[in-house]
Amino acid sequence: MSLYVDLQKRYETRETAIQAQLHLLSKAAGDLASGFGKYLGLPGDRWNHPDGKAGDRYVRLGEGAANAFKEKRWHELSSLNGKVEFSLALTIVSEDRDNRTSYVFDLSVQFCDEGYLFDINGKGVTLEVDAVKSASFEPVYNQIVETLIARLDHSKILIKN
Repeated sequence: MSLYVDLQKRYETRETAIQAQLHLLSKAAGDLASGFGKYLGLPGDRWNHPDGKAGDRYVRLGEGAANAFKEKRWHELSSLNGKVEFSLALTIVSEDRDNRTSYVFDLSVQFCDEGYLFDINGKGVTLEVDAVKSASFEPVYNQIVETLIARLDHSKILIKN
């Protein structure tokens, strides 16, 4: 076997490993997004306009910050250096359905010695492989909700009267 053929096989083996890694990490991101609505106890998959017409899904997976969020399916996510960066958007609709706001959370997932490492706005949460396989994302959901509760803290709004 020539040196080139050996290098070619190594390249192909490496590319196969990278694709397997991307598949597992992006699927974990998709599964995380899929279960978030149930965790929150949402009234349905989609919110409704005041006229009853269906709106977007409450929870959406994608990429980008709030002002540039683009919804994507999990298999459309990409990785860089073994890390999949993604965003999770949650739409909160007022009770009268006249107002709504989407909160976008920057996340990433990568493998670590203990399993999967999810990063939520700079805070890491490690999950074992079996937890991810069984879609047991509660520690990650808890961190997202904690971040949202801090954003929704009305006491941080300065009012002088």
